[in-house]
Amino acid sequence: MHPHTARMRARLAEIDEQLLLLQKEKTTLQNALAAIIYPVLTLPPEITSEIFACSNIEFYDFPSQLNAKVAPLLLTHVCRTWRDIAIHDPTLWNRVYFVWRGSDHNPDSSGCGLLAKAYLERAGSLPLDLMLDIRSTVEAGRSGLPRVLQDIIARSSQWRKVALRHGASVPTLGHRFLGHLDLTTLETLHLARDRYSVGFFHSSAFAVAPKLRVVRLDNNYNRSSIMLPWSQLTTIRIYHCTWKTCIEVLGSAPNLVDLTLDPAIPPPNHVPDAILAPHLHLKRLSVRGVDVDDRLNAVLGRLNLPNLEELEVLRGSMSSDSESQPGLLSFFRRSPKLSRFICNPESRRPFLLPLIVEMPNRHLAIYYRTLMRS
Repeated sequence: MHPHTARMRARLAEIDEQLLLLQKEKTTLQNALAAIIYPVLTLPPEITSEIFACSNIEFYDFPSQLNAKVAPLLLTHVCRTWRDIAIHDPTLWNRVYFVWRGSDHNPDSSGCGLLAKAYLERAGSLPLDLMLDIRSTVEAGRSGLPRVLQDIIARSSQWRKVALRHGASVPTLGHRFLGHLDLTTLETLHLARDRYSVGFFHSSAFAVAPKLRVVRLDNNYNRSSIMLPWSQLTTIRIYHCTWKTCIEVLGSAPNLVDLTLDPAIPPPNHVPDAILAPHLHLKRLSVRGVDVDDRLNAVLGRLNLPNLEELEVLRGSMSSDSESQPGLLSFFRRSPKLSRFICNPESRRPFLLPLIVEMPNRHLAIYYRTLMRS
């Protein structure tokens, strides 16, 4: 027999004994951990879903890509329980973002395409909030669209909020991409035209949308090219359009409650003196980006808003020595319910003095606000 055999066998017996002790200690620790109750995991699934809903952020602008570090994607990477709850809660997945650019040869297989498909499947039949960034030239008609986009269009009866950014290098993009839609649930529409695109977006797809109340138009839209149910709209925001378009929209939407105007260029030097027909429902007006005070006063001098309660003027300068100061005074007289005036801190305060002197019995609260985001 080898002289070290007995010693090796004895050592093996010692190791087996140590392993047995370690296994017992491991089992004891595992049982202790299993006995610990994590409060967050004891909540009913419906309560956890409510908490998840509070963490699900809204898009305020078109993101460059979906972020896996925020909800709802982040919730699926914490633990198995949270993943199961999140995936089976359709309210977390009804905000769908999809981008299609000309360089995307197979957008259905891209990360954004696969995520959009997963979002649609998990959202089920819930109303959809969509952000569509379409930069490709749609030459092939609807049959040539990515399958994900075809599925989105097929679900038009579920659309609740739609933000569409497009590069209209094809003037008939609206007809080819959208066609005829069922927009019975659409409430909010945001159309953002690429600033460097050629031609205009032409579409009648949004002409029939009985619940549509809020519209935002970005970047030099031609009102005559877009058919909207103007008379039923209550909130309109127009950014980087001509003053001609702003005035046309104002005249086409008699039931407005909230209007924001941010034209690409100041109004012309000569603004017609005729006062527009009164808007009886408009309660809030925001005018931005008018840096010439006499033109601003001239424009306000044309408006007849007897029920206006709040006026906001941002990125504009106003002074008390403007020749068109009477236009502003006339506007205030035609707005007897105006009680809130908001302007940027850089505005010169002396321009308010004639208003205070002219209307000593008017209660007018003045606020200063810095414009952070359109």
